[in-house]
Amino acid sequence: MRETNSKSLPRIINDMDESINKFFTSLGEIVDDLILLCDDDFIILWANTSAKNFFKGKELHKVKLFDLPVQLTSDDFESFVEKIYLLGKYSGELKCENESGLIEIRKIQAISLLNDIDQKRYFLVKISDENHENIKLELEKNKEELRNLAIYLQNAREEERAKIARELHDDIGQLLTILKMDFQSILMDESLTKEEITEKIKNSLLILDETISITRKLISELRLAILDHLGLVPALEHLVDEFKEKTKIDVYYEFEDDIKIEKEIAVHLFRVCQELLTNIRKHSKASKVEFILKKSNGNLTIQIKDNGIGFDKNELQEKNSFGLIGIRERLYILNGEIELETSKGSGTRITITIPLKDETSNS
Repeated sequence: MRETNSKSLPRIINDMDESINKFFTSLGEIVDDLILLCDDDFIILWANTSAKNFFKGKELHKVKLFDLPVQLTSDDFESFVEKIYLLGKYSGELKCENESGLIEIRKIQAISLLNDIDQKRYFLVKISDENHENIKLELEKNKEELRNLAIYLQNAREEERAKIARELHDDIGQLLTILKMDFQSILMDESLTKEEITEKIKNSLLILDETISITRKLISELRLAILDHLGLVPALEHLVDEFKEKTKIDVYYEFEDDIKIEKEIAVHLFRVCQELLTNIRKHSKASKVEFILKKSNGNLTIQIKDNGIGFDKNELQEKNSFGLIGIRERLYILNGEIELETSKGSGTRITITIPLKDETSNS
């Protein structure tokens, strides 16, 4: 065949002087890719450590390349040979069976080498995991997201503690201060008549009732008491009522009544919905929200749609939306999925789907 684009080496492995041989061998040992040197019949003459480890238990020396547990994905052997002879190089994909018996898709690159001493042709083959760098980058990205999520969650806890402290100080603290002053006046003011003392005690009882009510409300918010006692649907209805009262945003909601799920799942879903409504309140500038909860084909579907300003999903990823990351983490626990539809100026629709394990289980 016609020789084209063949690369020339002064020696090929065994013909090299000792220093060049060591250099070539060392070069092959510092890379993670599988490096193989074959003769013109594709019989392996040399393999680096990565190749030996990958095909552990397989004899490589003097074995034909395609007698190994590998298979080209887009070409047959004849096409591979034709391309590398004509072009002097080849690039494609290869199915490889590793030492554990798992099939991996790897990239194969080969170049033709011509030994100018004996005019023999050799082939240098590199088999690499083309997703390796992408996987490394993805792992680094995930690590960064986890670090940032941990910071976000810590800040969220601190904000929640600050909120509780404010409510204890502004509401309960002030009421208790008034109670203390009333009781001090009863004890210290000897001029008070029996009727005045009775009136002050009645007033103190009213303040005590208000204090108890605020305390119960605070505990309920922390413990999701309505969820514990009445289930997911009443808890979501209460959540929507509070949202409407605080934001004055018009909410249309439709919740299927006959939804009975495990308490743990209900807590995750409630927190997810709570976070989604919080995001609408903080960022959407919406005037209307539609909130649907229904069962279909063994799945529970939640859809929340607003008519707000929307956003660019790419910008969302760049800004590390940890609220959304937290939602995804909860849905991962439930084997659920989230679909986000939005663009600037067109509002946002979020659809959440989780499989129902046992529709007859108690909530």
